[in-house]
Amino acid sequence: MSSQSANVDTDVDYVVCCAPRRSGSSLMHNVIVDVLATTNFSSSVQVVKAHHPTSANYLKTEGTRRRHVYVARDFRDTIVSDITLYELPNRFWRTASMSVLPESLRSYRYWRRQPHFYTTTYDALTGDLAARALEVAEFLGAELTEEDAEEIAERHSANKVQAEVEAHYAKSPVAQQADIDSKIGFRQGHFQGGETGKWQRVLSPWQVAFIEFHARSWLEENGFRLSQSRPRQWLAAVAGAPFMLAGWLVVRTKLALGRTQVH
Repeated sequence: MSSQSANVDTDVDYVVCCAPRRSGSSLMHNVIVDVLATTNFSSSVQVVKAHHPTSANYLKTEGTRRRHVYVARDFRDTIVSDITLYELPNRFWRTASMSVLPESLRSYRYWRRQPHFYTTTYDALTGDLAARALEVAEFLGAELTEEDAEEIAERHSANKVQAEVEAHYAKSPVAQQADIDSKIGFRQGHFQGGETGKWQRVLSPWQVAFIEFHARSWLEENGFRLSQSRPRQWLAAVAGAPFMLAGWLVVRTKLALGRTQVH
């Protein structure tokens, strides 16, 4: 059932899901699309996903009326998810050289300065999709009923979506695996269980200390507790600095050669 029967005039051109990769941005993107469709929001409003302000998706929104929706997932868990998805060595030097941490922190500082900014946590999103749908609708100026929000939550529940993804790739083993598959809105590997706090079992104290040194302000601002002492964080930062620099140089070189892109 639709909350409204006619298109709603709006001052929004783009809704940008601006979150680090492995943070639930695809889920939030699909929920927002459903919210706008359910409330008959203006059909001219587009929803895009951007991990960085330099992405092509985001650059095309310059000069438009934008709303920014950010999902904050514990960086320690996003690092674990990255390691798992890309089958990276789970070693201190590899964690320190990963570009996702510094790039995501720089991007957050940019997003946070934007005039229309809504943020939620990954746990809040996955824990109560209906409540987040209602919050996003209010943020955008759309009138969504609680009944509609519950129906949206059901359509995008983790079990339902994961089953759809698995069924799709079982039928289409050569489907797009490097990017989002247009038929289902997700790509293979998007779902790894979504466990919160997995970093406590997977990462070493020194890996955690390195992440906490660099992401300290972000973690505290978004309600995540630090686990390592300040001295250990400093020592980890010093030990990881050469690897971090090496990782930055590799990414810059690949960008210059056109062999990768910041997305």
